[in-house]
Amino acid sequence: MARPLHIQGADMATKTSGIKCLVLRDYWDAAGDRVRAGSIVNVPVDAALDGVEVGNLSRVKDADK
Repeated sequence: MARPLHIQGADMATKTSGIKCLVLRDYWDAAGDRVRAGSIVNVPVDAALDGVEVGNLSRVKDADK
């Protein structure tokens, strides 16, 4: 069985600084809670780059511009 995915610093609860990303594959946060594919999360820049690079995250651009 594959090892559970973990994205360091991903936070679903807050709308603070970071990059808004779409989760492409389920992963487990630092507390052990599952974050399902299709969810939108705020992720620190370095964690977002890592997640996009391995194909777990995709950036969500705001349509308010």
